[in-house]
Order: sequence, then C-alpha cells, then structure tokens
Amino acid sequence: MPVIGAIQGFCLAGGLEISLGCDILFAAEDAVFGDQHANYGLIPGWGGSQRLPRVIGFRRALDLMLSGRRLKAAEAKDWGMVSYLAPADELRSQALEYCHTLASKSSDGLAMMKDLAYKGADLPLDSALALEVNEAVKGLQSSDVAEGLAAFGERCEPTFKQRNT
Repeated sequence: MPVIGAIQGFCLAGGLEISLGCDILFAAEDAVFGDQHANYGLIPGWGGSQRLPRVIGFRRALDLMLSGRRLKAAEAKDWGMVSYLAPADELRSQALEYCHTLASKSSDGLAMMKDLAYKGADLPLDSALALEVNEAVKGLQSSDVAEGLAAFGERCEPTFKQRNT
C-alpha cells in the first residue's frame, strides 16, 4: 500500500533515510532536510546512498551526501524529495486528507500501480511498458474494475471493497 509521510522540524541523516522510504511526502514549510553522515565520518546505512539518487538525481544526491548541507523544505520540494508543502499547523490535516482520498480508491488498483512503478523504474522503457500492458490485462478481471466502470456509466462514485493486502 502507499506509504505517506509527514515531516515537521528536522529530517536529517537517519530521519532523511526513513523519509526516502515513503511514496508520497508532505513537509511543513519550515522543515529542514539533509544528510549529515559526512559531518561525522559516517555513511548512510538505511538506504540513503541508494534511494536518494533515485529520488533527486545522482549529482544532487552526491552534493547533499558529501557536503552535509541542509535544504529548506521549498528546495527539497523543488528537487523532488517532497511532494507537498503545508503550513506547519495544517500539515497533519492535509496529509490525512490525502490519505482519506487514497482510502476511497481500489486498494488492489493502488497496490498494482505502486508495484508497477517500482518494478518498472529500473527496466528499459520497452520492458516496463510490456510489464504494464501484461498487468493491465490481468487487472481487467478485477471486481474493482467492474465496480469502477459501472459507477462511471451511472455517473456516481464507485464503492470498492477494501482488502487487507
């Protein structure tokens, strides 16, 4: 299922590495991000050296890891590390509203889309597209697809059966 994070305050070193495990990240406008490992002779050990380049690009990741500098939330968003910025007093409510939006979707559909995105990220485009087509055809047999298409035809909101997947 999608993993949603909300960052308020400092998100440094290990905290940054944990945040990189999120699919969607909200941050308070005054949050601060950085990889402080180099400042203490350490190296990331929770996936930071591997996830950070995939999220923000190789050169930006090296800059952040090697310099130990900190980013303000707006720059972290510009770099693609953060999905949404919110005033600190609205962070929780905005993140929860997003979660409620996702909860109204097909849990199977969300799981399949997330799985495809991660599996296809390191594949050549033609292989990733073939994977997508294959999974999309399988997905057409889902009861959630039937519900969604019926609701579309009736111009109403679908009611999906939520599953613990």
